[in-house]
Amino acid sequence: ELIDAIAAQSGLTKVDSKRPYLIHGGTLKEFLETRFASRKRPCKPGQLYCLRCRAPKYPGGNVAEYKPITATLGSLFALCPDCTAPMNRRMNPLQLDKIPAEIEITRQLAQSRISKSDEPSLNSDFKQGESNHA
Repeated sequence: ELIDAIAAQSGLTKVDSKRPYLIHGGTLKEFLETRFASRKRPCKPGQLYCLRCRAPKYPGGNVAEYKPITATLGSLFALCPDCTAPMNRRMNPLQLDKIPAEIEITRQLAQSRISKSDEPSLNSDFKQGESNHA
């Protein structure tokens, strides 16, 4: 049967021949870990992963932009040199020093948060003395 052939080819063994097919949890866990490890493509410092090319690449034009999210995390954005698709990588700002010097990194300032104001705005459409209830 087709399922037996797929199970034998992948290395998974069924507990018995009944349906639904049962596989030992430890065997399945080992199979999935091996499969995940074989597909992993670690990036070197300065590389970003291109989803379209499915490979780690250095930024096109050796230009990237870093946008902070929090004090300890940000995103590095660049374009793929081959397919020009946008690529990004989450990283700690301390890791920016490990990126090769030939890659120019522009840093965007963090978005400012709501802060105190001397003149608070009134968010009200009501006028004094009028009622919106008819």
